[in-house]
Amino acid sequence: MGFSDILKYTNITTLSLTYRLEIASSVIKVNNQSLNLSLKLEDILKNYPRKSLVSTIVCAGNRRSDMIKYDIKKAELEEHSPYVKGLSWSEGAISTAEWTGVLLVDLLAYHLLPSNQRTNYQALYELLKNAGVRHIRFDGLDIDPTGGAFGSSLPIDLALDPQREVIIAFKMNNKPLTRDHGFPLRIIIPGSIGARQVKWLGQITLSTDESESFWQQGDYKYVLPMGDGKVPDLKGLPAILDYPVQSVICKPSDGQTLKNTGSVILSGYAFSGGGRGIISVRISSDGGRSWYQAKLSPASPPAAEGDVTDIDNPHSLKNRSVKQWAWTIWTVEVPIPSKCLIMLTDVFVCLNFIVQRAVTVVRTVLGGNLCTQLLITTIIFVYFGS
Repeated sequence: MGFSDILKYTNITTLSLTYRLEIASSVIKVNNQSLNLSLKLEDILKNYPRKSLVSTIVCAGNRRSDMIKYDIKKAELEEHSPYVKGLSWSEGAISTAEWTGVLLVDLLAYHLLPSNQRTNYQALYELLKNAGVRHIRFDGLDIDPTGGAFGSSLPIDLALDPQREVIIAFKMNNKPLTRDHGFPLRIIIPGSIGARQVKWLGQITLSTDESESFWQQGDYKYVLPMGDGKVPDLKGLPAILDYPVQSVICKPSDGQTLKNTGSVILSGYAFSGGGRGIISVRISSDGGRSWYQAKLSPASPPAAEGDVTDIDNPHSLKNRSVKQWAWTIWTVEVPIPSKCLIMLTDVFVCLNFIVQRAVTVVRTVLGGNLCTQLLITTIIFVYFGS
């Protein structure tokens, strides 16, 4: 994907010849010296076990355009200025790909543990924690308008968890990363928002503190509804990591006019971060009085194949409770009543439901789970005669 996470970047097309990934720490000592590794790209491609996974990356502001429309109408009724700020992303600030690279824990274990302990991830965690490391920082080679690098960080409990499968990626869909997608290396944090998945990765720092990047400290924070349009002090709020549950109607599109043939086929996607697989998507065309279960695709396309109703298929509904990093595509046919109001809800494996009442959030990141399509998607059906 190459949408909202493309910022200003330098000419990096020749970096493969001079590129180094720097790994540093002031609190981790190697031979009585502060950790300071400089790894060539060719070494990263050859010296470590490879890992491939299918993962969806989504902008935290995905579907902000829906919240903006709702906010404008609400502001008109209440006679005040609109609150919502940010780019008007529709439902397309999301994409899925297969990523190949090196697990972060494998790379760190290779350099910090004895050769016979390189799969002892608990030992790696204890080594870093005992040294005072609490966060792992990622800094890109691109420079933002403030003069700083685009950066993010993860707490070590997440970054060093092998089940979270954080990887340093060098391939996308089995091809080397392109410049727009982060060549030569990028971080893939499955289930997390796109802003944490730094492209053009230049440095990894094992740190006592969270990243000081503006994008970690001054944006992409959990902001609760305020009701007064004021932007809170973001530095005091926790950084967004995992993406919450969200479902979207993609076809028909918002505002599209269709002939009323008695029923309509709807399709879209559902996604939840943190590896929580989608187990149900339901659609109502009569304002919630009756519901229709959508047919779900394999949980991790394009890697998943076969019958998803087969219990032996690892991507079947019966097996969607573990590490589903990708979206689920759904489709359903519903009748068109005389008064049609399309509603959509979904359930992921923790049995959490999308809320069914819209609330206004100034920055509107993670907006899709704060406002369902009960209020913000209008699909118009017109009968042109028999």
